[in-house]
Amino acid sequence: MRGLLSSLPMTIRLPGRLFLLSGCLSLLAPLCAAAAPQPPARVQRVDSPRAPRPRGSTRAIGLTRAARDPHPSAYTRGLAGKGLALKLAKQPSTKLGRFVSALGKVAGANINAPRPTTPEGTYGAVANGTAFVDGVKLDDVRQGHLADCFFVASLASVAYTHPELIQHAIAEQKDGTMAITLFHKTGSGSFERDAVTIDKLVPLSGAGPQFARGQVSTQMWPAWMQKAYTAQVSTLDGVAPSYGTINNGGTPGDAFEALTGKPSRTMSVSPAMSASLYSAIDTAVKANRPMAAVTPKTLPEGAPVHGWHTYSVLGVRTDNGKQLVKVRNPWGYSEPGDPNGGDGIFEIDIATFAKSFSSLAIGG
Repeated sequence: MRGLLSSLPMTIRLPGRLFLLSGCLSLLAPLCAAAAPQPPARVQRVDSPRAPRPRGSTRAIGLTRAARDPHPSAYTRGLAGKGLALKLAKQPSTKLGRFVSALGKVAGANINAPRPTTPEGTYGAVANGTAFVDGVKLDDVRQGHLADCFFVASLASVAYTHPELIQHAIAEQKDGTMAITLFHKTGSGSFERDAVTIDKLVPLSGAGPQFARGQVSTQMWPAWMQKAYTAQVSTLDGVAPSYGTINNGGTPGDAFEALTGKPSRTMSVSPAMSASLYSAIDTAVKANRPMAAVTPKTLPEGAPVHGWHTYSVLGVRTDNGKQLVKVRNPWGYSEPGDPNGGDGIFEIDIATFAKSFSSLAIGG
């Protein structure tokens, strides 16, 4: 990963976060070993997770520092730029979907920051790019050339269970910029709303976005949500925005909380818990809660998934007494028996699921 980021003008270090370099490693550090569609060859292995971040540490400290300094300072001037701004809201959100009406009314400090730097690629505008093409759907989300499967799989799951949240979270402003609503958890466990203002430019690959992308190249909401999340994570950690902060990985539980403003929970997965695991997924499906599952570094023989990767979990069903779990690869392709095709959606039996995944995150 250090080689992947060697072209950046800075070194990004995130003490206290749940992040590691490389692929989806464990309960605390699910990361992508490979970005889609072509897995990068320079991903560095990390064999052990960092300690979990205690409540009220990294993010809460970053927020407090900004909130108590409403006037320009060396810190805010050092981050000054044209690309995006993060407004840190003081009041907790108490209702999902109450987004657009609050965008112009949030109180708190404004942190101006440059566009996120990129490991590779060039910023540009997608011709005829628009937030939505025929609404928000699961199949709209494709991972692209960034190892942030934890976020893209979570984004796809929220699109599947709560498409209205994403539609309400994105609004174009009069000056042509996009206002994106995300959330973060405070040290007390409540959630605060962050209004992230970004321009429409994204890293390009050909005519479309290089990283998170839509089903068609002009469909921009996945790329803009990813850009806003990058800015939020970087800014609350007190570093200049860089796609390297999410290329270094994260947890789907954190991503769900940023997208929904509701608490998530993460459970370990093991072969001995097939029955309880199926019940937990079934209960979450009935409650319409988004889910994502993480694979371990080393897979058992014959596992139908990729290692160090995160998949959306979409549902369960029983067929002739066989309990099946439906999952989706955030690449938007690659299924058992068809590694380079399909739509990335497939079913596996619960025993195989329990052997092939190491953790399951359930959002609000």
